[in-house]
Amino acid sequence: MTRLIHLLLALCLLAAGTASAGAAKNGQPRPQVRIVTNGFVLPGKLDRIARFADEAGVTLDSVRADTAPGEPAAWLAGADLVILDTPRPGDLAMVRQRLGTALSDTGVPWVQVG
Repeated sequence: MTRLIHLLLALCLLAAGTASAGAAKNGQPRPQVRIVTNGFVLPGKLDRIARFADEAGVTLDSVRADTAPGEPAAWLAGADLVILDTPRPGDLAMVRQRLGTALSDTGVPWVQVG
């Protein structure tokens, strides 16, 4: 599972790499990737992935749908890509239930891994 997320992130970073390198030189904001997950996914995994993203010029952060305050639309605000990291069917069901229609309402590209 971790390999799949690393591969997915690598592909996203590769696609964004040229744009992010140019953006950094021009003072433009870095691409923003947001992972939405729950407590089953260990923070250390997310920290490692964030370091890979940072090295590639991409900002990556995460939101735990089971404990995040506020509205789901706010969780997705500013993201250029959303990754749902939901390893088990129950994790996916909980995250999708908490997100409601926010994914489709915001129009942010997203992918589910798990």
